[in-house]
Amino acid sequence: MTNTLTLSDAIEEAYENAPADTAHFDTFEINCDAFSESIKVVVSHEAITVTEGTFIPVPTIEFELPETVSSSRGQFVMRVPGIPRAARGMVRAAAKAREIITIQYRQYLEGESDPDAESPSAWTVVSVHEQYGTLEITAMLPDLVGMYFPRRLMTFCALYGCYDTRICDCTAILWDYENSPETIGANSDVFVYVSSTEATGKRCGPYVWSVAGTGYSLEYSQTDNPVNILHSDGSPGANAAVTVETCDGKSVTGYLRGAGGSWVALEFGSIGSGGGCTFDTEWIEYYNTPICRFRFQLQTNSECGSGYQGCFPEGATPCSEKCPLDEDGEIVTFPNSGYGAIHTFSLEYWS
Repeated sequence: MTNTLTLSDAIEEAYENAPADTAHFDTFEINCDAFSESIKVVVSHEAITVTEGTFIPVPTIEFELPETVSSSRGQFVMRVPGIPRAARGMVRAAAKAREIITIQYRQYLEGESDPDAESPSAWTVVSVHEQYGTLEITAMLPDLVGMYFPRRLMTFCALYGCYDTRICDCTAILWDYENSPETIGANSDVFVYVSSTEATGKRCGPYVWSVAGTGYSLEYSQTDNPVNILHSDGSPGANAAVTVETCDGKSVTGYLRGAGGSWVALEFGSIGSGGGCTFDTEWIEYYNTPICRFRFQLQTNSECGSGYQGCFPEGATPCSEKCPLDEDGEIVTFPNSGYGAIHTFSLEYWS
């Protein structure tokens, strides 16, 4: 029977036993004599730099554990999404040429510290396959009994039938616009993120993901961590709507502008500009989401009369928010008239 786990399961023991303010980083280094330098990845939202070099971030790494019988020879499968295309090509070429490839696992307790007490472990790569930007690597421990295998990757909670015993109690989930991109091109892969808050000692995951929009797909339908990979084909639709649901049913939807769309004006207005009324020809833009924007031109004197306040009449539009919002989600306000009042506005939707 195949046993699949993610590193969030595997590192549970270390997180529970370490001080609350201690960060753990699980790293994998892919080595081959044919490489100019090794390929280093870390399960994290951001890169870390340590003595061995800089490790690029990947959202997760999945394992299929080796069977605990002698006939298996200690083979297991690991799936690594998010490795840059050039690096994936190096691994494929080395595997095709039957070069010797090894993978070394280390855990770091802090971004600038030495590895923890567990010794690094090295495995020999048997085969390499790639699908949708994810490397699937079969590796081997020649002697499963005699060879070292990281105890944190073989804890009881990583085995088949184990489940997270923490109670599901997620207080909030939001789309992470700071880390998620606003756009996705054709034939592209991008990381998308949500941020969630769980009650003390509780959990929000697993997260269930879905996407609406022609030509878009997700790497995973369910993740333990609040991150996934969004794919687009060669002729994607105007936008992708990614919905994420927590273990207790709370959900959020985030949007990305696709290569197949353009800005379409939904509402447009302007006050009279007779007499001495002047206004700035430059447009100021506010984005409530990546697919909804508000554009304004501001009055530059007091001869124009009353201006628009920035919140527009409700209408049957795809953009539910009718007021421009700042980075903190607060409504942006403008003067009623005179200098700085809104002269012209355009509410637009990426479609």
